[in-house]
Order: sequence, then C-alpha cells, then structure tokens
Amino acid sequence: MEEIAYAKLNLALHVRAREPDGYHRIETLFAFCADGDRLRVEEAEEGTITLRTTGPFAKGLSAGEDNLVLRAARALQERMGATRGAALTLEKNLPVASGIGGGSADAAATLRLLARWWGQRDSDTSHAPAKAEARNSSSAGHSISPGTPAPQVGEHPTSSPVPNTQSPHVTPPSNSAPYKGCPNKEPYKGFERFRAFAGAGAGAGVTMGTETVGRGRFGFKAQPSPDEILFDIARTLGADVPACLFSQTARGEGRGDRLRPVDLDLAGTPVLLVNPGVGVSTAAVFKAWDGVDKGPMPNDPRVGRNDLEPPARALAPEIDAVLAFLAAQPGATLTRMSGSGATCFALFDNEGSRDAALAAIAHAAWWGMATQLI
Repeated sequence: MEEIAYAKLNLALHVRAREPDGYHRIETLFAFCADGDRLRVEEAEEGTITLRTTGPFAKGLSAGEDNLVLRAARALQERMGATRGAALTLEKNLPVASGIGGGSADAAATLRLLARWWGQRDSDTSHAPAKAEARNSSSAGHSISPGTPAPQVGEHPTSSPVPNTQSPHVTPPSNSAPYKGCPNKEPYKGFERFRAFAGAGAGAGVTMGTETVGRGRFGFKAQPSPDEILFDIARTLGADVPACLFSQTARGEGRGDRLRPVDLDLAGTPVLLVNPGVGVSTAAVFKAWDGVDKGPMPNDPRVGRNDLEPPARALAPEIDAVLAFLAAQPGATLTRMSGSGATCFALFDNEGSRDAALAAIAHAAWWGMATQLI
C-alpha cells in the first residue's frame, strides 16, 4: 500500500506579524504538485513500527524517533489503539529543508496511509493511487538531481526509456496522479466534509477538531470523525501538516494551519521546481524577516509576494540565480520562491516550455523536477 507525499508550494506568503511566543502570523496560498516523496507500508511484527529511507535525498535523513513520519505513525497508533505492525519505507525524492513540504508532507502522507492500513477509513478500492483525470504529460515527475548532466536543449527529458529506479540522480515519471481535490477520492470522503466545514466558517472556521465542531457549529460535544482525528494529530506535528494532509489548494492563516479551500482553477498547470542545492533553516529565515507588515494577501497569487524571499536570499544568495533563470524562461507565468526556501518554482502556460526549461538547467548543483498542480 502506498501514498504520495505531494510537494507543497506557497504561491504567495505574507508575514503579517511576529507573535510574543515567537511564532509568526501569516497568510498564504497553498498549492500541491502531483509528485513528491513516496511512502509504502508492509506487514511487520505485531505492534511494531519501523522506518527505512531510500531515494536520492535519503542520505543524512534521520530515521530515528524524531522523524516526523515516525512521530505521526506513533501518534495515530496510540489514538486508534492499533496493533497491526507497519514497516514503512520512505522514498525521499525531494530535497530536505527546501520549502516544499518535505517532512510535513511526509507526516501527512503517513497519516493518510496508516489510516487506511489500520482500517480507520472505509474503502471499496484496492487503495492504489487513483488514475489521472487530466494528466497526460509523459515528463511529469521527471527530475534532475545535483550532479546529473542536464539534457541538451531540444532533447526531451523523458525521451529515453524510464530510468532505473535505483539511480541516485533521476526520478522516473510516476504512472498515476491523484484525484483533483484530494488523494484517492473514495477513501477520503471526509475531505469533502472538511470543505463544507471550512466554507461554513465553523468555529475558527478552518480546523476539524472536536473542539471546533462542538463549540463553533453545533454547541455540543461530538464524537470525532476519522478525518477529525487525523487533523487533530496533524496540528500537533507542525504548522504545514494540516495543509499537507488536505493536499488541496487552500488559503492558510494564523500559523498556516487555519485553512479555507479555494478554487484558483490551476489544476493541471505545468510547474517546474528548481533548488540551488543548498538547505535553508526555516527558523533562521523567519528570524531574519524585517518585521514590517507589508499588507494582506490578495486572492490572486500573481499580485502577491513571498515575504520570506528577501531574508532567504540574503542567507542563501544562490537563490538569486535560480529566480533569474526561471523568470527568463519562455512561457513562465509566475516565478517565486516557495516557503522559506531554497526551492523556487515557475508556473508555465504549456508543458513544452516547462520541459525546455528543465532541459536548460546546466548548473551541476541544481535539482529540478517537472510536474503539475493538482
């Protein structure tokens, strides 16, 4: 049984204030890509949870108890009283500490996967990833890692046979894509209920916990649904984990965990992700923010901004070259840094331009992935 940890993008990110507790109040537009890390679960000794890491970015990634995958797994195991063993394998395809979800997306994927593994959700499917509705790009999901020779201009990145999956440099195109709106539509019917809650403005209007249901909407305590349990756990793991659990375009406020689904009609939009091969500390970037509230975030990401971009560029000047490269590509409609960096992205008006931009990456230290929004 498998689950994709969809790469997260911040199409815009406005930092509004630094709170007394050290956290920051933000407004952001989350969007998600069709590709990312992959998580697989297999049988294990009763009651045990193990984690093995593979993939081009597994090196140096801790598989100890501080790993968000294990923290998510153990929290759900305790909440459900589950005894079935779970041997987890994380295929790390995305750079670590790179502003595109990473550990948060992995933790969210763990919750979705183990909820099915332990029977928390009803499904009449085999739990395989849903077939694509609109995705037909043969290059979606193709990536170039640091040290990989870039394809020559004019050479389609995936014109050769699918690379050996053991290669440390090239991630083969995935063969499936999620249902538009939420992964594996049938097993995740509760996300439609989440949409209804958010649209109705329940409580804080944006979270799914029992407290929100009880006080914000009905005036009485209610038994938490399976989805509410997952969102309750997600909030304890990190500010981005609830959004990654949702994995749908949404507006995030507060610390980013107060969510309201939005429809920007961007599903299927070609995207190129590029990382300059450097990691950036989220805490350091937020600490270096100038503290100036530059105004609220509009609904249109094209007229928004990323307030973390200036401090990130000061800490990692390599970001400058990536943004300049993406902005110069024909067909690019929006270029920006995601999250606290250092990964940057460009939305394109066609797949050909996106693939040509991937082929044009010549810097040996850069990593790139061609994918699309879901």
